[in-house]
Amino acid sequence: MERRLAAILAADVVGYSRLMEQDEAGTLAALNAHMDELIGPTIAEHHGRIVRLIGDGALVEFASVVDALKCASTIQRAMVERNALLPADRRIAYRIGINIGDIIVEGREIHGDGVNVAARLEALADPGGICVSRNVFNQAKNKLFLSFEDLGDHRVKNISEPVRVYRVHALPGAAPRRSRAERRRRRRAAALAAATLALALAGLAAWEFLADHWPPSERAAAGAAPSLAVVRGPSIAVLPFVNMSNDPRQEAFSDGITEEIITALSRFRDLHVLARSTIFQHKGVAVDIPRLGRDLALHYVVEGSVRRAGDLVRVTAQLIDAGTGMHLWAETFERQVTVSNIFAVQDEIAAKVAASVAASHGGAISNALLRASAAKPPEQLTSYECVLEAFGIWRRLSDALVRRSRDCLEIAVERDPYYADAWALLSQVYAQQRWFGWGLPEAEATALSKRAHLAQSAVQVAQRAVAIAPESAIAHASLARAYWCAGELDRFRVEAKQSLGLGPNDPVVLGPLGNDLAFAGWWDEGLPLVRKAVALAPKSHAKWWLWAIAKDHYRKGDYEAAAKVFQETVIPGLWLSQLHLAYSYGMLGDRARGAEALSGLRALRPGFSIDDALAFHRLWNFQPAYLDRMAEGLRRAGLPKAAAIGGEPGARR
Repeated sequence: MERRLAAILAADVVGYSRLMEQDEAGTLAALNAHMDELIGPTIAEHHGRIVRLIGDGALVEFASVVDALKCASTIQRAMVERNALLPADRRIAYRIGINIGDIIVEGREIHGDGVNVAARLEALADPGGICVSRNVFNQAKNKLFLSFEDLGDHRVKNISEPVRVYRVHALPGAAPRRSRAERRRRRRAAALAAATLALALAGLAAWEFLADHWPPSERAAAGAAPSLAVVRGPSIAVLPFVNMSNDPRQEAFSDGITEEIITALSRFRDLHVLARSTIFQHKGVAVDIPRLGRDLALHYVVEGSVRRAGDLVRVTAQLIDAGTGMHLWAETFERQVTVSNIFAVQDEIAAKVAASVAASHGGAISNALLRASAAKPPEQLTSYECVLEAFGIWRRLSDALVRRSRDCLEIAVERDPYYADAWALLSQVYAQQRWFGWGLPEAEATALSKRAHLAQSAVQVAQRAVAIAPESAIAHASLARAYWCAGELDRFRVEAKQSLGLGPNDPVVLGPLGNDLAFAGWWDEGLPLVRKAVALAPKSHAKWWLWAIAKDHYRKGDYEAAAKVFQETVIPGLWLSQLHLAYSYGMLGDRARGAEALSGLRALRPGFSIDDALAFHRLWNFQPAYLDRMAEGLRRAGLPKAAAIGGEPGARR
């Protein structure tokens, strides 16, 4: 009889009988997919041995407690993501218990109290949760990015002594490492990129067509089609780009461009991008796009060509409505290339195509969606519609929009607690309220002390988004901006770096974070990001993305250039636009235009003063040198220094 010390993991499917009764074939298929794509590879990667599998559970042996906990936390985190877009009654959740103890080994089977305690711990775990014994806690408590909640002693069946039980929690922002197979699958699907937010900022022309011309019943039917059941937004295929060069050896180059564009578009979570293996079946043959759209349930198609001659490459890309065959957008890119930088050129072109496809018609789409949803109260909108509408705060800063967005997003996350984009955007709403006092009752908006808690709320909500989607660039961007809002600049930089690594070509990540970095004094880091965001999405960028560029001119003493850019950023009804113009014109000595800007400011903020302006900008982490120069510009423009009576700086008045 062989004995050994081992860490035992016991797992069980929550509500297995209900799931099987509801859809036996579908449940078995889903369980097999989870096992093949996630659970089996993750166990193998963490050096586990599957002792036995039964329909609703598993027993796994590990030589290391740390490996067992890493494996369990990886599986549970990934299951949240895999379930995120499924109806609540179709989600598969596991309970997991882990114990370490002496076991008896008979062939492949194991027995003993060590196994029994693991099974009892599993039964005590919450759906999607992990419970461990005291011995596991003692060995792992300082070795993993996890926290443990002491649940006290429990008496469990067939075990004479009480068992000390600990519930396992992932620390905010923690991202357990996935299995290699899961990482490959995630990279192909890019399911954790921040699509809903980027698409709502940028939009796609086909989406406007759908919104305007599809009857609600047909939209519902299309959304229920099997191929679209797990995506919220439209689907797209990138046809193989045609090699127009005389040299057939350039075929690999054109294929590489196609694959890079597929990869870049796949960053958008709610944009369903067909895989290369599916679409390359159409390489070299004439394609009837409307028929392809019907066969593959596509909303639109990207097609194009590549011509390379010497050191010049020309790439033409077109966006086509898959239902009608209508061309919605087209652009030609020309670049000088050499063999040594060919891959860099591919990346540059792919990023530009991806951003242009997602962003070229953004303004009209966003406005159309806002108009369409404005007639409905928030509780009548779907979670997806709430995110689309609320995303306007990235483009248009206003009290009414923030107020409505908060109501809508709070309903959305209550309905769909695994919707990471909704959590991320809700964090942005709280941050806007913290800065401007927007969307708050008047009594709260006029007192900073009444809204200081919003910064921490923004952090907590963004941490929830990151916990659900740890590879989402938008989730990390929201957490970065929340830390920035709370004045935690070191943590802001860590999250900003994480977000930029995940979304290096996503304008909605680059623009806001570039501004934040610049305002906090890291101008050399922030300004290139803003310029890249505007270059990638020239027709749909939010005006306020240009603030960092204008303020950089101002701090360097180029007041004429600052005023010119600030003029481009004017947002109707936003007092900050008039403030920017006032201090720029003040430093230029242009009293007439300075007075005009101050008149617009006073109409929106009666009694506003230099002290108010300074206090407000300190909330945005501006450096003292900039604030001093801003105060001088406002003084020259004619704004009084004394704080307004009856309110606090930054309040809505």
